[in-house]
Amino acid sequence: MRHGLLLLVLLPLSCLASDRPSPDVTGYQWKEFTPAYKLGYVDGYTTAASSAQTDQFIQCLFLTERLKEPSWDVNRRLKYCKPSENFTGITMGQFVDGIDIFFSDYRNKTLDVAFAFQYVRDELKGKSKPDLEAELTLWRRCTADSTKCTEDISKESN
Repeated sequence: MRHGLLLLVLLPLSCLASDRPSPDVTGYQWKEFTPAYKLGYVDGYTTAASSAQTDQFIQCLFLTERLKEPSWDVNRRLKYCKPSENFTGITMGQFVDGIDIFFSDYRNKTLDVAFAFQYVRDELKGKSKPDLEAELTLWRRCTADSTKCTEDISKESN
């Protein structure tokens, strides 16, 4: 009985002491993950992002319904609130490989993994190389100096 009680007390504490990564994963943490952990991370990330997009879509439908404007019929609301196809058609393996390649560039090691997901998605969805590079340059600047986060670097590329 004592051992059972002790186990109940120590088990939750052991979870706190585990070597799980912090929520802010950078290239340095990513390279330490095992291939299986990377697949699990990608699955969790894409599932959560898809769920959040569904929630936003539903909220948008409810909010636009409250407008009670005749011009905001069902078709217009559906078009306005169209859910993003963020991760459709991209396999978990493609994300893992793409994120590995993204973080293999030393300039990207300090970037958050969310940027890597976005970059890989955009690249696979056909975003142009100049647009990808402009986006990446902004992320690097923003990570290095948060005052650079709102700059529009597209002006510099013209």
